[in-house]
Amino acid sequence: MRKNFSLLIPGLFLMTQAFADPKPKASLCHFDDEEGAWVAIQISENALQAHMKNHDDAAPGGATAQSGTQLDAACQLAATADPAS
Repeated sequence: MRKNFSLLIPGLFLMTQAFADPKPKASLCHFDDEEGAWVAIQISENALQAHMKNHDDAAPGGATAQSGTQLDAACQLAATADPAS
């Protein structure tokens, strides 16, 4: 009986995790080397600051952390004003 009980506890833990509230996610414009462009991704809010510190990424509609590249809300290069005008 004891052996069966020891198998029950991990199973209950996994079931409660499956039905637990999802962890908060943050949207991020991440540069994808294979595509050669910024793409929208979702990451844990807990990982956001560390990710931004180590990558040239940005929040949608913001400037990238390292190069200052301005992105729009869809993670595309934002239109910039013509410096000649």
